[in-house]
Amino acid sequence: MKERLLIFINFLGIGQNKFEKQTGLAIGLINKSSNNLSAKTLSKIEKAHPNLNITWLLTGEGDMLKKEVTQQNNGEGNVQMYNYLSNKNNLNVTNNDIIRVLQDEVLYLKEQNKKLLDLLLKKEE
Repeated sequence: MKERLLIFINFLGIGQNKFEKQTGLAIGLINKSSNNLSAKTLSKIEKAHPNLNITWLLTGEGDMLKKEVTQQNNGEGNVQMYNYLSNKNNLNVTNNDIIRVLQDEVLYLKEQNKKLLDLLLKKEE
């Protein structure tokens, strides 16, 4: 679990100290922790980072990010996620993870294109 948490922190592009501050955890907790985190710690992490799939964090099963949250973000997170998944040093990523992120990005861009088209059509009226 600790390794997966470090993967998520790396994905966020921040250091462990900043993550611990943002999450309300004691500084150094991650380094001091064994492979298990308390329910209170997991609750703090989930509250601060609702896009993190806690099941993935606990078991390694499923995707790192919740799909419904990824689809709702502003697109920037999907680009960041794609860049992370494309990193050749990341051995825990499957092609399906990359495909899912790209599909989410395509859906987001289609929605944005529709909104822009609607605005243009209203302006022409």
